[in-house]
Amino acid sequence: MVFGSQGLSLANKVGDCFGKISYSLYLLHMPVIAFVHQFDWAVEIKLLTSFLLSVAVAFVFFVCIEKPLARYIRGARYASRTNLTTVPG
Repeated sequence: MVFGSQGLSLANKVGDCFGKISYSLYLLHMPVIAFVHQFDWAVEIKLLTSFLLSVAVAFVFFVCIEKPLARYIRGARYASRTNLTTVPG
């Protein structure tokens, strides 16, 4: 193995986290970049700040909005299926 057993495990956790927040990251990275671009900083600092802030905002968005909304929608779908299968009587 290239990473060893512990390194591979860490790589999978990081990859899994980026996989989970990828849609939120896709949605939010441009507003974050536009916000950071307003500051008169060196390009390297803007790049690093944009990356870190984008990942942080995407993680918060995923945990606070995307995940609860998905759970709610799955519950609503399940409830609508059970209502359709019951026979009024």
